[in-house]
Amino acid sequence: MKKAFVTLTSIITALSLLISSYSMTNAHAINIQLPYYPNIQQSGDNCWAYTILSMYRYKCNSNYTINQIYSAFYAANGYSYTLDNGATLLEAYNVISYLFSNYSPSYIVNSLSNLSIILNISNGNPVYISGKDDNNFTNGHAVSLIGYSYTANPLSVSSIRYMNTQNAQVDYHA
Repeated sequence: MKKAFVTLTSIITALSLLISSYSMTNAHAINIQLPYYPNIQQSGDNCWAYTILSMYRYKCNSNYTINQIYSAFYAANGYSYTLDNGATLLEAYNVISYLFSNYSPSYIVNSLSNLSIILNISNGNPVYISGKDDNNFTNGHAVSLIGYSYTANPLSVSSIRYMNTQNAQVDYHA
């Protein structure tokens, strides 16, 4: 799990470097974050499920439970989730697509653009992000992107904020 988190940090670092590739001289950052986003702590190797649970509670103002997320896994993927076994990015995407009838997630395997980050957060949509493990599989640690900092001139995302179910806190990465 620690290796997956380190890998996720590497991916987020690369993402941040990509998004902040513009010059930021003499610019003041403006912080944007989804309001009242629920902090939920995972138990076991199921960050994907708790990340989706936090997204669902935020978008639907619901008291959905983790067991309902596991039921949605079966409905979306056609087979049962094995507890503490993790989920692939595709399996998690299927659950998100199944649960959110009015929210169509984008399946992006590479980096998010400045525009994609800004549009999703501006529209009140958290973004499911999953890191990659050492074998380049997309089944590393999952978090939800819930905010960012930007500079106005030139428009550039300088850092991101994500809800990390491993510690139930909003973490920042520049």
